[in-house]
Amino acid sequence: MIRLEARDDIHKTGRVARSFSLQDVSLVELQARRLVPIMECSTSPVGVRVEDKATAELGEGGDTLGVTVLFTVGVGTVEDDPATDVLRVSGTFELNYRRILEGAEVTPEDAGVFARINGFYNAWPYIREIVGSFFTRMGYPPLTLASLVIATRPDEPSAENKKR
Repeated sequence: MIRLEARDDIHKTGRVARSFSLQDVSLVELQARRLVPIMECSTSPVGVRVEDKATAELGEGGDTLGVTVLFTVGVGTVEDDPATDVLRVSGTFELNYRRILEGAEVTPEDAGVFARINGFYNAWPYIREIVGSFFTRMGYPPLTLASLVIATRPDEPSAENKKR
């Protein structure tokens, strides 16, 4: 899975990532539902929809950063039509980061961008494992969600082109 982000947002995320280290990831809520039995499934290729929402909260004094990421993954035969999902899994993860580099200012806006990009990236392996496990536990053939790649949007000018 490739997730395209704005160059400036990736830069902000890197600045925060150099200042904070991930301490732990906790699953705080999980819901899974098989919507269509395997016998009723089409033989069409499987499509995967991923929706996410992330929030961040800087701790008092700026020494900690809490990130909450909510994923909703729909697996079906038509990628863009939630009505055809055969399985839907929603999971909320809490990620806790601790400051490891003093002096770098991190604004609430930077923390929010970091949550949306880095929080998503750090929580992705967990929802990926859950979806794969639930898919087989609910009677479907094995499914492995794609690895995650964060990349700059291709339509954005490079830093060199911006200077010209």
